Order: sequence, then C-alpha cells, then structure tokens
Amino acid sequence: MMRRFNLPPLKWFSRLGKRERRVLQGGVGFLLVLGIWLFIFSPIIEKMAWYDQKSRQKEKDLVEMASLKEEYKKLKNRLDRFDLKIGEGRKDFSFPAYLESLATDNQLKNKMTSLRPQSSQSFENIKVYDIEVKLENLTLNQAVTFLNKIETAPSFLYIKQLHMKTRYGEPRNLDVSFVVSHYEKAP
Repeated sequence: MMRRFNLPPLKWFSRLGKRERRVLQGGVGFLLVLGIWLFIFSPIIEKMAWYDQKSRQKEKDLVEMASLKEEYKKLKNRLDRFDLKIGEGRKDFSFPAYLESLATDNQLKNKMTSLRPQSSQSFENIKVYDIEVKLENLTLNQAVTFLNKIETAPSFLYIKQLHMKTRYGEPRNLDVSFVVSHYEKAP
C-alpha cells in the first residue's frame, strides 16, 4: 500500500530535517538562479553582443560611405571641370589645322613627318577625335614647348600617349611621337 502525501507544503517542509531543508532550499535557489540566468540575463547579453557587433559594422560602413562620398566629390568635380572645358571650346576649331599651324608657328613644320587621324569615338554626348603626330630631330626645349602649347589650346586637347627617344646619330635631339585627342560636345 502506497502512502499519499496529502500534507500541506509547509507541514511537509517542516517535517524535514535541518540538513534536508538546507539542501532543498539550496536546490530551489540554484534552479531559481539558473532560470533567471537562462531566461532573462543570457538573452539580454546575447542581444547586447549582437547589437554591439552590428554597431561596429555600421560604424565601418559609415567610414566607408564617408570615404566614397569624398571620392565621388573629387570625381564629380573633375567631370564638371571636364564638361566646362569641353563647353568652352570654339565651334570653329579645326583640330588638324590647329596642329599644323602650331608646328608652323614653332618652326617645326619641316620636322613633322606624320599627322595621321585615327578613328573617332562617341560617348553619350561627347565626341573624341584622335590624331597621331610624329616629329623628328627636335631639341628637348622644342618638344616641351610644342607639347605645352597643345595642352593650353583654346579647345580641349589631351595627350594620350607620348613616346620620346634620342636619335642614334644625334643624341642631343629627339624623335617624338604622340597621340593627341580632341574632345567636343556632340550636336
């Protein structure tokens, strides 16, 4: 026959010995602390760690965005200056004629061995014309002056490629070849 425990909890607890009560109180206390830890503090700590990680990632993203913003501003300024310079170009500007007259003005017409147009390209509303120029037997001063006048032209000219080599027979003089581009707004 089994004996039932119909005693109220306090009577049952009071019938236990002093050592048993302390063990039972310690066990209940331990379970209570464990429950508080598992169901209250642990999720809070995990959430705080997750928010901390997200916060650090957002700070890195913010620094990267600031860097990209600065880079964008620089590129935008360059593009605006480029558009302004192209827009300032004269409509009656003749690219090959300008290069020939520049060579004539600098007494280099007889040293210009080639003035060969390349294919033209179009990008959105900009047209690009390339010309390959070859000059032979120039002094360094003549070459620098000629190239400088190209870059300070009344229309937007840009030297894409530049090759200089000394002449075999006359090491003080140079053979210069370059590709210069003319940018203009397409109609």
